[in-house]
Amino acid sequence: VNTVDDIQQIAAALAQCTVSSGEPVCGSCLKQTLHKLEGMMRILQAETAAGTGTPTGIADSILNITGDLIHLASADVQGPRPPELGMELPAHMVASRAYHLSSALMCIVMRSRVLDEEPLTLVGEEITARGKRSDPRSLLCQGDASLPGCPFSIPTAFSGALSNLSDVVQLMFLVDSNPFPFGYISNYTVSTKVASMAFQTQAGAHIPIGQLASERAITVKVPSSSDRAAQGPRAPAGSAVVPPRASVGVMVTPEESNPAAGLHLQLTYTLLSEHYLPEEPEPYLAVYLHSAYWPNEHNCSASRRIRLEQLAGDDHRPYTFFIAPGTRDPGGTYHLNLTSHFHWSALEVTVGLYTSLCQYFSEKEMMWRTEGLMPLEETSPSQAVCLTRHLTAFGASLFVPPSRVHFVFPEPASGMNYVVLLTCSVCLVTYAVMAVVLRKLDQLDIRRVRVIPFCGKGGRFKYEILVKTGWGRGSGTTAHVGIMLYGAEGRSGHRHLDGDRAFRRNSLDVFQIATPHSLGRVCKIRVWHDNKGLSPAWFLQHVIVRDLQTAHSTFFLVNEWLSVETEANGGLVEKEVPAASEAALRQSRRLLVAELQRGFFDKHIWL
Repeated sequence: VNTVDDIQQIAAALAQCTVSSGEPVCGSCLKQTLHKLEGMMRILQAETAAGTGTPTGIADSILNITGDLIHLASADVQGPRPPELGMELPAHMVASRAYHLSSALMCIVMRSRVLDEEPLTLVGEEITARGKRSDPRSLLCQGDASLPGCPFSIPTAFSGALSNLSDVVQLMFLVDSNPFPFGYISNYTVSTKVASMAFQTQAGAHIPIGQLASERAITVKVPSSSDRAAQGPRAPAGSAVVPPRASVGVMVTPEESNPAAGLHLQLTYTLLSEHYLPEEPEPYLAVYLHSAYWPNEHNCSASRRIRLEQLAGDDHRPYTFFIAPGTRDPGGTYHLNLTSHFHWSALEVTVGLYTSLCQYFSEKEMMWRTEGLMPLEETSPSQAVCLTRHLTAFGASLFVPPSRVHFVFPEPASGMNYVVLLTCSVCLVTYAVMAVVLRKLDQLDIRRVRVIPFCGKGGRFKYEILVKTGWGRGSGTTAHVGIMLYGAEGRSGHRHLDGDRAFRRNSLDVFQIATPHSLGRVCKIRVWHDNKGLSPAWFLQHVIVRDLQTAHSTFFLVNEWLSVETEANGGLVEKEVPAASEAALRQSRRLLVAELQRGFFDKHIWL
């Protein structure tokens, strides 16, 4: 190989020869191919300068060769190697050297580019490479100008990290097979493609990028490798049938994993029958997550309302819980409450989980590390999404950890409790009997009130007297009661108030009297009893006198015992009572007691 034309012919032939096959890998052949590529690169570097034509055809062929070498070498590390095909250079070093040749190829090719020229894209079977020479404010994958399928998302603020430069070369790679198949973190191999990005000056000097501030941090998206994707979807951790309008608990206990890994709990479901789906008023599954037993909408760390249209969409976040590194208890148990809001349709609910560990390859230590990387909620089983504060080669581990998933179904309803049934029946019968008895007593009171006794002589001017007996124990009297009204224009004289079942406890008795002349405005009454009978003591609550000519009512508040045994009033059985003032009638305490008494005894609110 002496000229660029030689490189073009030989590179095209080698690209066909290095295509992966099922035959054992020839280690010495890989080593010879690496040496030949290094010779081609030296010639290509000498022939490529700024402003010359970009040798994209040669670059495509070489990129296919290096990609196939990475794939063959990484597969050889994982599989058995026949002893007769051993080689001096270890297989894993062949993969890493092939990757570095790809990077050197892009550096050489980008020497032919001018400032702000269209981006260069090389797509091989195993490697996709992109490069651009531009101002730091118009980088590839920056802001809203991100290319479709771009593995990086660069915030606009990142250009501040390159503020002292006006001309930079940006290089990006996405490798299907891992070019560094060694130095893995314990129990975490890289299961995704490997993405990398670097910046350099036009002269080829590397521009280090590290310790980025949060507003300059870069998002990396690394999809699962082709081999992993070919294996198909991962098996779910567990599934169960949730009846309509029922709640089922789930206990998920993943085995202890790397503290830098994120945990993703994914909930999906299918209808066992879609017959009633158009009639469902609230067709969704409510899921509540917490570290405590039986979470609910008021006691949960996160919740989801999962609808069928969300399950059919491309975004998995509406039905996936993400537990970020540093927020979970390694080896702890997570509790889920699955509450179906389907009224008539049963659901088969599947609980799946996977972890995501974002990693970068440290060429100084020759091993994979996790510092400065954070998995994000957007991570799915087919693609890891990470946040990085530095630039290098990135990969991730996406796998289902060993775990225990236990479904907790509610206990079935117990049989009929005859003690409770008997108690409820007795209470219902007692209630009905008391309602009937009180109804009869109310009817008797109504019939008694309808007949108003007339007391004393007749006359032209009539007055109605309402006497209210207290509701305390022993408030009623067996004695004969008399009353005398004092008006502004005269007196009524002594009148005896006689009536059927009058002056009993909590009774309101109505009487009528008449006078030949008008008494005018009644301002005072005198009331008494003759202290006869077995229980003559009487607690008089109040008296109302109503002038039937003018319909004016006057209140007389008593609230005292008329009894010879009561020392508070000197043992008197008679009392003169002046008319109550407006302020006395409106006292809140008197109104409260009166309303309680009326509601409890007259309206039976306790029933």
